Amino acid sequence: MNNDAELLRSYVEDCSENAFTQIVYRHIGLVHSTALRRVGGDAHLADDVTQTVFIALARKAPSLRGRATLAGWLYTSTQLAAAEIVRREQRRQHRETAAQSMQIADSSPDPVDSDLTQLHPLLDDAIVELKGDEREAVVLRFFERRTFAEIGAVLLISEEAARKRVDRALAKLHAAFVRRGVTSTEAALGLALTTAGTSAVPTGLAVRISTAAMGQAALAGSSTVATVMATWLPAAAVIVLGALMILPQHRANRVAAAEDAELSRQNQTIPALRVENENLARIVADVRALQRVAASQPAAGTAITAPPLPLPATKRANTAIEVTTEGTIAWEGQYVTLDEFLNRLSALHASAPGGESQLFIRANGVFYGQLFYVLDEARKAGIKHLVVDSDVALDAREQGSWF
Repeated sequence: MNNDAELLRSYVEDCSENAFTQIVYRHIGLVHSTALRRVGGDAHLADDVTQTVFIALARKAPSLRGRATLAGWLYTSTQLAAAEIVRREQRRQHRETAAQSMQIADSSPDPVDSDLTQLHPLLDDAIVELKGDEREAVVLRFFERRTFAEIGAVLLISEEAARKRVDRALAKLHAAFVRRGVTSTEAALGLALTTAGTSAVPTGLAVRISTAAMGQAALAGSSTVATVMATWLPAAAVIVLGALMILPQHRANRVAAAEDAELSRQNQTIPALRVENENLARIVADVRALQRVAASQPAAGTAITAPPLPLPATKRANTAIEVTTEGTIAWEGQYVTLDEFLNRLSALHASAPGGESQLFIRANGVFYGQLFYVLDEARKAGIKHLVVDSDVALDAREQGSWF
């Protein structure tokens, strides 16, 4: 897949309408969803902002060819265009102030949705205050849903460096919200960023904007061309040249119509993304509970080892689990959720002859809190004999999350 720099170079140097159309389809979700938030949910104003931004991109394309990605430039341009249109509409209609017009109504009683309602009106203001490279990383990660590997490739850094840059930007955003008196959690902040870019793009908008942007960009140069043709060329030649200028636009319209159908299909996946975000919020709540359990335990200076077992030397635990470095639990080779893990612990103890339940635990390269959680839940379930194979040291408790 061509990157932004290659597509922009093709548009500027080869006058490729198809290359510009690909840029529009790639980034219209980012621009439209950002505009929609900034204009208070007014879909018509969001369409106007989106068109203004891509017209500006078409006109300034020659000066933007050196950029590896256009996401950051488009995000900042959307903020400026939206602010200008909101001010214009307020003067004309004499309605509420800018802060009131940007409130997003949400009637859901869910606590997670309440956090998002609190964060959304302030989200873009905080992102604009980030450094350029950090803002670029946040936009690529949450608004365009790029993986850390993809972000690293675009920004010419390693995957780990991309991950750290996003984490650093999230920490700064959380601090900015705290300064504004918003005490929402970092989990809600991550969820707000994820959901911010999931609004559906109206069907047909990409086609209209692509056509309008290229037409407006060509308008500035067309007046000069028209003057030369009228002065130096006969009428027949003017008609022929005019036709040659129009035909490429018709071809671009046909290509854009086909790609618009694909965009409509992609929009149908948005409800599934919302459900996935709700599941993520519940998982984050479980993780925070695990961290509180780990933080409440005293530190020691030795590695976790298996206690002496009253089992015969030839006998080992008859059920084995593994805690992976990704933060998952495999029960006899099958990955299970935290709820399933707790249920199986209870069932294991209940089915053990004479209450002599046995469990083998393998946990190498994991966090202290993850291993302690497994041991603590096994103890609560009444598991009698535990065998632990782990390289975790009690005096090296890490402050990372379950993930």
